[in-house]
Amino acid sequence: MAESIEQLRRHLAALPNDRELMLRLGRECMKAAWSSGSDGDALYREAKYLYFELVNRDPADSVALVNLGTVISDCGGHEAALVYYRRAEEQGFKDRRLRFNMSVALINLRRVD
Repeated sequence: MAESIEQLRRHLAALPNDRELMLRLGRECMKAAWSSGSDGDALYREAKYLYFELVNRDPADSVALVNLGTVISDCGGHEAALVYYRRAEEQGFKDRRLRFNMSVALINLRRVD
C-alpha cells in the first residue's frame, strides 16, 4: 500500500536528510498535482522545492535533476527544464523517460535539437 503524502511528510520531518524519502514525496506530490487541477499548484511547489533541495545537496544527482526538470516543464518552464535534463544527460543518465521528457519540452517550445 502506498503511503499518503501526509505520512511521507511526517517521515521526512523525522528524517530530513533521507534522499529516497524526498524523492518519493516529490513523486507523490507530482502525481497528486496532475490529478488535482488548480489545487495542484501547491503540490508542484512542494515537489519543486524537494528536488531543488536534492540538487543543491548533490548537483550530480541525475534522478533529482530529471524530476526537477519534469516539474518545471509541467509548470510551463520548458526552456529551464531542458537545462536540468541536459545536466542529467551530462552525468551519464540514460533512461528513455529522459529522452521522452526532453522531446516533450522541445515540442512545447516548437523546436527540435
